[in-house]
Amino acid sequence: MSETRELRHEAPRASESQLAEEIERLGGVLAAAVHLGEGSEIRDVYIAAAEGTAIPAIREAATDVLRRAGLVVRPATLRVGSVANPAPAAPGLDGAPPAHWPGRFLLLDNLSVERADNHVTCHIRLVRLDERFEASCTELDTDLGRARASARATLAAAEQTSPSALGLEGAHMAELFGRRYVVVSIEATAARRFVVLSGILALDGARSIEEAAALATLGAVERFISW
Repeated sequence: MSETRELRHEAPRASESQLAEEIERLGGVLAAAVHLGEGSEIRDVYIAAAEGTAIPAIREAATDVLRRAGLVVRPATLRVGSVANPAPAAPGLDGAPPAHWPGRFLLLDNLSVERADNHVTCHIRLVRLDERFEASCTELDTDLGRARASARATLAAAEQTSPSALGLEGAHMAELFGRRYVVVSIEATAARRFVVLSGILALDGARSIEEAAALATLGAVERFISW
């Protein structure tokens, strides 16, 4: 009896999540993201492996998972990177260890700001394993303009990592519990699915409006784009 499971008739994002979860059950895998293409093609697969793990063994095991699902796997589409082992997360209520690595693929690698003629330009660089994605955006040099420039640049960089379309609906500075917060609302679409995502982050003495907006934006979109 064949173990092949045909996934092409299922909702694409549900299939991607299911495959990622199966790969994350492999020994040495911290996190995985799967992006399907047309038919039985795979657009790309990203796997974060624990430091010191045998990368070829993980690549072979992940390929087997995908092929058993009836998918065509090309070596160039499967990317495995080794990352430092994260600090252990708190165990669940039953004392069992957490099921998945709490880290993320997409990280804020660099942020720089330029000001000229009453405008602010925010340059963002995101990193995913060994890849970097850059984007810039210019807005009026006001508090809200600074937040918008950073959020829009972050979304433009994040869009390069996924087939999702991401747009900034708005940014707001809010006063809560005696602190200032940057709040962002984002419209996201992928595979005929539309959702509104939101992110919020507090400002402090060491964090600029631009950094807070970028991190709030990443926090809002990270689950949706499956990094």
